[in-house]
Amino acid sequence: MFLVQCNQTRDVILPHTTKIFPVTQGLFRISAVTDTSFNTAGPVPARFYKKEEISGTETDLTGRKIYRLDIYHSDFDRGLDFDWKYYLLATVFFEPQTTGDYYAERSENNTRVQVLKFPVNNFVSWNGNLYNDLGAQEFYYGNIDTTVVVQNVTYEHCVMVVQENTEGLIRRSLAYEIYAPDIGLIKKYIRTLVNDGAMGEFNPDKSHIYIEELVSHN
Repeated sequence: MFLVQCNQTRDVILPHTTKIFPVTQGLFRISAVTDTSFNTAGPVPARFYKKEEISGTETDLTGRKIYRLDIYHSDFDRGLDFDWKYYLLATVFFEPQTTGDYYAERSENNTRVQVLKFPVNNFVSWNGNLYNDLGAQEFYYGNIDTTVVVQNVTYEHCVMVVQENTEGLIRRSLAYEIYAPDIGLIKKYIRTLVNDGAMGEFNPDKSHIYIEELVSHN
């Protein structure tokens, strides 16, 4: 009886989870970003606004249809009076299947990451770094139906992906992303602190904090 109940739970696909990675041309998201590096004097935060917009499609070297993701930055001091400067071209891939497992991918700076695995359920984990020479990194769903508040806006039926959760003496790191239906990524959080000196000293070169939070979208 227990095995039957477990299988039934795994087979349930929550409808909102099929809509967390929209790839319609013209969709954009604007986020506030705080990107903090460290030096010997302490943290060095850089703040800016970031816009990501799906601008069209291309065919990759394997014959897949991928989506162009144009990325722009605007100086944080301008506030919401944005002055967008082109920053980077990334791509995303998403091709839903009726059976079997499939993935949403993001490629940026020659790094191809499997950011989501479908169908979404609490039992799923995968190697997000499968296509990169960075070592295996287990991603898993921390929550598949939660309500979160980002920049004072409430989003329902969100999905949280944990990309790392390490609590060691030398390295402590928490990295996760949160996706909302019909919007996509609404929050990205990375906090990595490394103490690998001979006497356990803090290593500023290997430590990093990155917070990206949605401000607006269409």
